[in-house]
Amino acid sequence: VIIDEGKSVLHSQVADEIEEVFTNAEKIKPELKNEMLDSCYIPIIQSGGKYDLKLSATNQEDPLHFGTIICALGARFKGYCSNVARTIFIDPKKEVEINYKFLLEVYNTIIKNLKVGAKISSVIDKGTALINEKRPDLAGNFLKSCGYGIGIEFQEPYLTLSSKNARIIKSGMIFNLLVGFQNLELKEEPKDAKNKVYSMLLSDTVLIGDTDAETLTKGVAKTFSEVSYFISEEDEAPQQKEVKPEPTKKVKLPDAPESKRSKAAFADGPRVRGQNPTKPKGNEDKLKKHQEELAERITQQRMEQDFSKTKGTGDPSSREVNSYTDTSRYPSEAARNKIHVDIKAEAVLLPIYGNLVPFYITTIKNVSKNDDYLRINFVTPTQIAAQTQGGGKEVVYVKEVTYRIQDQRSLTNSLRLIKELRKRVTERETELKDKRDLVSQERLIISKGRNPRLSELFIRPNVAGHRTSGTLEAHTNGMRFTTTKSSQVDIMYKNIKHAF
Repeated sequence: VIIDEGKSVLHSQVADEIEEVFTNAEKIKPELKNEMLDSCYIPIIQSGGKYDLKLSATNQEDPLHFGTIICALGARFKGYCSNVARTIFIDPKKEVEINYKFLLEVYNTIIKNLKVGAKISSVIDKGTALINEKRPDLAGNFLKSCGYGIGIEFQEPYLTLSSKNARIIKSGMIFNLLVGFQNLELKEEPKDAKNKVYSMLLSDTVLIGDTDAETLTKGVAKTFSEVSYFISEEDEAPQQKEVKPEPTKKVKLPDAPESKRSKAAFADGPRVRGQNPTKPKGNEDKLKKHQEELAERITQQRMEQDFSKTKGTGDPSSREVNSYTDTSRYPSEAARNKIHVDIKAEAVLLPIYGNLVPFYITTIKNVSKNDDYLRINFVTPTQIAAQTQGGGKEVVYVKEVTYRIQDQRSLTNSLRLIKELRKRVTERETELKDKRDLVSQERLIISKGRNPRLSELFIRPNVAGHRTSGTLEAHTNGMRFTTTKSSQVDIMYKNIKHAF
């Protein structure tokens, strides 16, 4: 949508919008729940000639450039990690297409040799040997590390896919295969200077089977035709072949007035998208300047909205709370090195470096357990809000903590108490928010006699939590909807915007 509509957005804004999807897991699949899914890191979006192909890279505060765009995304499902990265090309040159198709060839060579019993170093050496044989000019731009092992931990350092790792590949291992060429330069000078330097990255999560490697993220397209887009039509008209029309008989048609616009439209040949022959050339600069002003205004509004959210004007999880004035207010039964859930103060006390640190329950996004581990994810503001709130880039937010608890009873009890407290507070906050929007409504005046009535109707949202049919009856100053289970909803005429 951003590319098609030509929107001007920052790299960090795109990353924030992608990360927000993890807070609404039902939108991905109805059966998913928020506690099942989480992001491994802030999605990485890069473009405009500045590329860092490490997963520790940060998003730039520059507008997205429609040239070569690299997107990387890591997700954790039920405690297990995965990663995928793709490169999107906008109006690429033939040279870029050739290099990307060769990168796919290197990728397929490594995938083919990822087999049980093979050394990691020998697999990577076959990929680099292919580059040295066919394209030695790209050897210096090829990434030194081609990925790593992945699982409960996002990165297993002892399973790095490099020519120095002599470990043997075993069945059941999972790797994040990551291949790419960094900081390539076009041979021809492009019209846009930002297209001069480009990079390309391709990453998938791969499971080692008994015979072959299975790509778990194969559903994400990666062929050149699927990741390249052509939106510029400047050269379409000159490339059209001239076709001589066959001689036909002249037919005299009634004279029709021809508008000035139609004459101008065909005076200089066929029109293409983005061109307007009747438009003075001087207006293009004004239009461009106006678009830049609009983009800057939208960016400023977004920053102000995110800043206001962190102050607590909208999200209850981000407002300032004070469960305890000092440590003497901690519950007497709270142990120093144990997780304690304080129902009364609506806080969770977590042991960090030998001290109990309280966290208000709405700062916790979700909690889950895996074997002996208890994992707590926190609500964190967006990048823009974090930098605007105070302290700039020096502000650091705790995103998650993981505890190993060998006592299964204590682990299960902590998980249950946190979930129950979070559910109770969330329901209360939701109810208060709903009541805040309510307005006082006049009382329905029931008219006597036979009133107009429609039966077998349904209302949205559902009255009793599930779909139930009912009857809609008109009265003096409004209508009443009555379900088959006698639940009633009164609707005043003055509150109705459309009725048809």
